[in-house]
Amino acid sequence: MSQSNITTEWNGFDLSSDSQYTKMIKKIEFLIRKSFQYDIWQKRSKIGVKECPICEENLYYVKPESHHYPLTLFDIVDNKLQYLIQKNELDNYDEFDICQMVMHDHIMGQVDFVVLCKQCHEKFHDSVPNVITKMADAFKEQKEKREAYINKVKPVIDLTGAAIISDQPLPTEEDKEDAK
Repeated sequence: MSQSNITTEWNGFDLSSDSQYTKMIKKIEFLIRKSFQYDIWQKRSKIGVKECPICEENLYYVKPESHHYPLTLFDIVDNKLQYLIQKNELDNYDEFDICQMVMHDHIMGQVDFVVLCKQCHEKFHDSVPNVITKMADAFKEQKEKREAYINKVKPVIDLTGAAIISDQPLPTEEDKEDAK
């Protein structure tokens, strides 16, 4: 995305320069990928996925990897920055704040991805045609499974929360007197 209409500097980056803007996004991507939260998200994202949707290899025997799809991590960071730029709020944040915002979106399930084996992930980045064509279907299938799982466990989580609240003993008269 061209940044030619932006003439500001932010944290040592000239945002009017496409190359500087790209360098800034890559720095933020690097910080995100090295964060503890990203490591947790990586592990959580693989729960319940048993096989690579492209080659159908059992993920127990190969290394599973989470791939941001259809937006890349670069796109996600760019979107966050563009939002802050449009709101004229970028100067209120630094690179670490942006990382936290992006990771919040990851943890809250607002980032789409597909889990692949390492080999198919590499093939996707190498633009291998049959992997590219299978990716959209794989993404759709995994997203539907995740949503079905969330819809299945959400009532249980809600009931558990209600039970915890309802199991709290009512205050006694003595408790009320002590509170005065």
